[in-house]
Amino acid sequence: MAQACAQKQEVVKYGPYGNQCVSENFSMKVEGCKFIKEVIVRHGYIVDAIGFVVADPCGSETNMFGGDGGNESKIVLKCGEFITQISGTSGEYAYANNTRLISTIKIHTNLCPGGYGPFGTGQATKNVQSFASPMPLDGRIVGFFGNAQGYLLSLGIYAEKVIFIHSPHHNIAYFMINQIYFKSIQENIFSVVYLEFKEVFKMIDNINHNITMYLNCKRNTQNIISFVFFVFHVYFCKFLK
Repeated sequence: MAQACAQKQEVVKYGPYGNQCVSENFSMKVEGCKFIKEVIVRHGYIVDAIGFVVADPCGSETNMFGGDGGNESKIVLKCGEFITQISGTSGEYAYANNTRLISTIKIHTNLCPGGYGPFGTGQATKNVQSFASPMPLDGRIVGFFGNAQGYLLSLGIYAEKVIFIHSPHHNIAYFMINQIYFKSIQENIFSVVYLEFKEVFKMIDNINHNITMYLNCKRNTQNIISFVFFVFHVYFCKFLK
């Protein structure tokens, strides 16, 4: 019997990726009817900043994290498009006292699984490491967190996850449904077997009937022969006298 369970959605954190020696100093999540409409990346040799335009029916607001250097690139998400993954590299940047930071980044979506970018060239960095958030996810990415100062040092994601909860009430209901289901299967099997072998059963009944008639006839024939011999014996005896 299948085990029954309920499910609910939870938001979980993955990361941060990049510099692991700095504490988190920014965090943003979308809730309710809000959604991420645009992603803004400032970049040059490395990723200077990342920002998000968050919209709802009443309007929109922009949240930027990092410095104002580099060039600005915008990713305008299409209707029904949402972020599914981030990937890129981190490295020790020569112009920031060899501090590890996000050197390149790509933004992946359900409509662009290969990702937008990369943003940042990764020049003047060393000891480069690649990163990528998990795929596939149960749902969309609904927020970001990390550390941003003059540059983007680290970045992590908030993602929707389906949590399965075992429920005894659901188990009881599933047990009753399964019992009814199996009983129905048994009845259907018996019906199919009967229909498939109906003619065989009829033939067996006919054979039994014929055998019974044969045995009855044989018994009657033996009785007649015995009677004839008896009569013959009586008359033969009289004749001898």
